[in-house]
Amino acid sequence: MLLRREMQQARGEDYFVFDMSPPEMLVFLQQGFPVYTRQSEYEPKPLHYDRCQGVWMDSFDQEWITPKHIAAHVKRGKKVALVSPEIHGRDPLPLWKRLKTLSEPIISSVALCTDRPKAARTFFHA
Repeated sequence: MLLRREMQQARGEDYFVFDMSPPEMLVFLQQGFPVYTRQSEYEPKPLHYDRCQGVWMDSFDQEWITPKHIAAHVKRGKKVALVSPEIHGRDPLPLWKRLKTLSEPIISSVALCTDRPKAARTFFHA
């Protein structure tokens, strides 16, 4: 499988597969891929949570993600990837400001998927 070969060549890189149909998720889990399950306002209970390495948190229509939601996943040993609101046409600053309140080691387990990586880097590291 091409994806397996590429991931093996990326030794030490942080990677995962996500955003797939439930049957595809089972295939990736059975093959030992690092899988993130999705949680959103439409999917409040992430599928195969205990078998996945992380949670892909998305807010399609409304901002529901709080530091408490994120911390709960990290405390259960999960990594978290957040979809930044601008991907869905909303202002990212309210979520970004909430993220700045996260403490270590919580924040070190969080990744941000954004269309504005330079702005995010400036916001979080300035």
